Amino acid sequence: MQTITKILFYVMLLGLVTACETIIEPELEDAAPVLEVDAWLTNQEKAQEIILTQTQPYFENELPVGVTGASVTVRARQSGMLFSFVESGNGIYRWTPAANDSLGPVGEQFDLTIQWQGDTYNASARTGRVPKLDSISYVFEEETAISVEQWVGEFWARDPVGKGDTYWIRTWKNGVLLNKPAELTVAFDAGFSEGGNLDGVTFITPVRRGMNPIEQNEDDEFLPL
Repeated sequence: MQTITKILFYVMLLGLVTACETIIEPELEDAAPVLEVDAWLTNQEKAQEIILTQTQPYFENELPVGVTGASVTVRARQSGMLFSFVESGNGIYRWTPAANDSLGPVGEQFDLTIQWQGDTYNASARTGRVPKLDSISYVFEEETAISVEQWVGEFWARDPVGKGDTYWIRTWKNGVLLNKPAELTVAFDAGFSEGGNLDGVTFITPVRRGMNPIEQNEDDEFLPL
């Protein structure tokens, strides 16, 4: 019985070693391109951009083509101000404020209107509030089975009272924005989701420590922070 078990084990192991992969190229149905809108606006005193492109086939290894000839405006409901975004090439539509000017204060509601090829697209959003940053601290952590010894940073801030605040928390290291997908930190109130019920309290540890960079060497080993 022991001999049979060993033979079966060797056969299974041989199957794993000699397994090969098959490359498949699935055929996807063609679909008419639709308009894509990248409109990430802030109330900072700098140029604001809205990028218009069209969708493309899944396996097409090229950058999306920018949309031309569109009319792009943003209206502030409370103030009634209308901001016209001027086409600047490659699908970029830009509004540049005058000195000491911006789209509007925190709490302002905005309506985006895009007219292109006989169709009208609308969206709305408001400028949300952000908490005051109290401080940033660092703690030294010893090497473990899954991490190297390192200094770990975390910010300290308290979510304002009132449910529904959402945040995109961004960090710069030596002037460089940490912009990898794994370094993207978003929060709902002081946690990660509405179900956390964490309104008006200090941000939880995973959110606070999301400010740290994710760096690996050529062997995919994590580097000290």
